[in-house]
This record gives sequence, structure tokens and C-alpha cells, in this order.
Amino acid sequence: MNILKELGKSSLIYGIGGAISKGIPFFLLPVYTRIFSPLEYGQIEMMTVLCSLIVAFLVMGLDSAQSYYFFEQKNKGIKEQKKIISSVLQWRFFSGSLIIILATLISPFLNYWLFDNQLTLVHFIVAFSGAFFITMMGHSIEIFRLTFRPIPYILVSILNSFLAAIIILGLIIIFEYGIIGYFFGTTIAGFVTACLGWFLVREFIDFKKIHFKWLPELLKFGLPLLPLGLSLYVLNVMDRWFIQFYHGGEVLGIYAVAAQIALIMSILIETFRKAWWPISMDAMHGKNGEEVFKSIARFYMGVVCAGVLTMTFLISFIIELMTIPAYYSASDIAIILIWPPIFYGFYMIVSAGLWKNKKTTLMLCLFLISSVVNLILNQILVPLYSGQGAAFATLISFIVLIILCIYFSEKNWYVGFELTVYLCQIFVTVFAIINHLFFEFVPWLINYILTIVVLIFITLRKEERKKIVNYFS
Repeated sequence: MNILKELGKSSLIYGIGGAISKGIPFFLLPVYTRIFSPLEYGQIEMMTVLCSLIVAFLVMGLDSAQSYYFFEQKNKGIKEQKKIISSVLQWRFFSGSLIIILATLISPFLNYWLFDNQLTLVHFIVAFSGAFFITMMGHSIEIFRLTFRPIPYILVSILNSFLAAIIILGLIIIFEYGIIGYFFGTTIAGFVTACLGWFLVREFIDFKKIHFKWLPELLKFGLPLLPLGLSLYVLNVMDRWFIQFYHGGEVLGIYAVAAQIALIMSILIETFRKAWWPISMDAMHGKNGEEVFKSIARFYMGVVCAGVLTMTFLISFIIELMTIPAYYSASDIAIILIWPPIFYGFYMIVSAGLWKNKKTTLMLCLFLISSVVNLILNQILVPLYSGQGAAFATLISFIVLIILCIYFSEKNWYVGFELTVYLCQIFVTVFAIINHLFFEFVPWLINYILTIVVLIFITLRKEERKKIVNYFS
């Protein structure tokens, strides 16, 4: 229960911070959809997708390597932990600069292929530089998460989003910079908050010398995760490439709005992930780790299914409130897109055995298989069903990933995940959604309340239900 309390406390703090940080761009959606046409919004989305690919190369799995060895060296104190963090930072400066230069050199080809030469070299330089600064900012505040200090973590994150929003609106509305103003805003904000973040965690930085000791070990752990990160990129955003290729920027703009609405669920999952990662690393190396993972998995699936159900009932209202009629068709896509994030969050739990035994190569294979499934499904479904086909391709790919992870993780470290419970939680939720969207056998409010009650009954064990009953009796 101490783990649950700690997870709940951290999740609440990360949740509030994450909701504010990512909620700022979300609440600017009514502004963006009125300033930018679906075609322009699609161009912004495609450039953001390119920057995400660059970030995957910038990170190259070293975030996970740093987390793992940070806790492994916990007993040796901050002196050894400082060497680990400084090694990653120095490598990221060196490799990141090279990656940004190479990306800029191929930008004319990208401009021709993806944007019909409608952008300039400056667009790419500014956007790619922003990806570098945002990565450096994320690396700095990651230290707060590893040291269980969520408040400074979220404050810097909020500052980044808030500062970016102010600069973007100023450049677009006052100075009429257009699309490039959007990327100038994110780049400047990323630079400022990266400097601030590293200043705040300066006790973990040692630049008096180049740290070679830990770098080979960190790269050995992290580099196999680079293809894994690229596979995750494929799972998350390759649908945008297919939509852009087969249907163009206007359809991609509508899809981007649907993804932005689904971001509500992603924020909740990201909140859990940030709170859970350091706790899971600690539990994995402690006693009764299996029971901790099993309990968290059951509670997680119950909570997120309730969240998906709530989002499904509200999506049409949210889209009509936040956008204009040109984007209303995004609701049919968003209903599907709220599901993949919950499976990614579940992966962070059910892959425990792979992390514990450092099976990063096996993990890569599982992601590659899921990525291939994703590419095949996108090729089949996107030409026929456009955005909905892309959303279903992403969802099915994550389901495949979860099935593979559970199977191989249990073989490496048997936790005893309660598969029947998870399937029942999902089935009840899907059944209620189908009833709401197509049949309406019962009014939506009754449908919602009954489903929540059933989810609670399935999620809680018998002794937990008794405690609740006794508490209210």
C-alpha cells in the first residue's frame, strides 16, 4: 500500500503539472484552428512529426540507460550518479549537434517530398533546433523525476509550455509570422527552459573533465533501445506519413486535431508513466516486486478504462466546442485514437521482466514486429479508410505489442499478470461504447454509471471490496 500511496501522490502532482503543461497547447486549439486552415495545420503536424523522429535519434535510448544505472548506483551516492548524468549530457551535446546538422542538410529533399517546396530552409533550421533544445530541457528535468522531486519537474515543464504559447501567439497574431512563428516560439522556449533546467540540477553536472568511464556501459544499454525508439515512433506517428502521402495535408490537419483531442488521454497516461517509472525501477530491485506490478496493472487498467469511457461520451462535444466545422469530422477518428495511449502505458507495466533482466534486444524485436504490423495495416487501411484506417492501424499494432510483451516478460520474470481481469475490464468498456455509439439500448447516463460500477467491481479484489463496504456501513 505504501507503493500505491507514493504512486498516487506522485501521479496527482504529475497529473496537475502535466494537465497544465500540455493543457496550454490544447486550450489554444480554438485559436490555432481559426488561424490555420486544415492544410496549414497539417503542415505544422508533419513538421512536428519530423522533429519527433529527430528526437528519437537525439535520445537514442540513453534516458532509460541513465534511469537504470542511476538507481543501480544509488548506494554509492551522488558522486557516482553525477558521473552517469554528466556522461549522458556530454554525449548528447556532441551527437545532438551532428544530428541537427545532418537533418538540416537533407531538408531540401524533405521540403520537396513532403511540403511541395512550400517551406523555406529557415523553417527546418528553426524547427530542428527546437527539437534539440526541447530534448536538452527534457534531459535536465528528468533528474528531478529520478530524485523524486516532481514539483520542480512540472514547474519547468509548465514554464516551457507557457513561454512557448506567449511567443507563438505574439509572432503569429501581432507580427503575422505564420507557420514559422509557431516553430520560433517552441524553439526559443526550449532554449530558455533548457538553460534553466540545467542550472537547477547543476549539482549533478561535472564538466571539469570528459567522462569516458560510464559512456560505454550507457551506450551498450541504450543503443539497442534506439531502434526501439524508432519502432515506437513508427507505432505512434507513421500514420501521419501515410495520410500525408495518400490524402494530403488537409486530411492530415483534421487527423492532427483528432490526435490533439486524444491528447487528453495521453496526458493521463504520461502522468502515470512519469510517476511509475522511478517507482517501478525501485520496486523491481526490491522485495515483493511481483505483487507490486500485478496490483498496479489491475488498478491501472480499471482506471484508464473508466477514462476512455468518459472521453468517448464527451468527444463530440469537445471537438465542436474547441474547433470550427471544418474540423468536426475529427470526432470519428479521436474516438479510436484515445485507445493506443492506454496500451502504451500498460506496456510500461507488463514489460517488467524484460527491463529487470536487461532484455533490451528482445524488447527491440517485439517493437520491430509491432512496427511491421503497423506499416502493413497502414498500407492496407489508409488508402481505403483515410484517418479512421490510420487510427485502427495504430490501435491494433499496440495490442500486438502488449500481447508479445506479456508473453515474453512473464518468461523472464514471472509476475502472474491477471489477464482475465484485464480482458473483462476492456470488454465491459467496449460493450458500453458500442451501445452508446450505435444502439443506445439504455440512456447514456445509465449506461455510463452501470459500466463504472462494473469496472470497480472487476478491479477491486474481494477483500478490497469488503473494506469499502465496511467503511460506508
